[in-house]
Amino acid sequence: MEIDKIRKIVKYPIIFHYNESVSMQTITMMESCGHAMVGLTHTIDNNCTIIHSLSVDQDQRKRGIGKYLIRICEKLSKDVFKVKAVKLYVEANTWQYMWYVRLGFKPEETIDEKSVFVLMKKDIQY
Repeated sequence: MEIDKIRKIVKYPIIFHYNESVSMQTITMMESCGHAMVGLTHTIDNNCTIIHSLSVDQDQRKRGIGKYLIRICEKLSKDVFKVKAVKLYVEANTWQYMWYVRLGFKPEETIDEKSVFVLMKKDIQY
């Protein structure tokens, strides 16, 4: 069962909620004091996971919380969902974009010519 695998990876001070439907599985994680959160979604018919809604309180940044949450998402993607890549959308030309680049994400495509958002991807190493 997925929930048992998730419990082995997501440890305190991170708490999580797991939801499964016919077509997708979603894990929402939050630092126990509520200073940071992230969502991870795996669609059954896709060989990747999507990181979404990463948020760290401004006064809690530069302490490694966001990076820690991303690393948990990567580990869940590899060990629980067994996917080949992790993807996310981020606004181009921002500090957040550069932060994801430093974490190993690469731009894959823009949504469309008018969009300021870029789809970024990080391959999972097995």
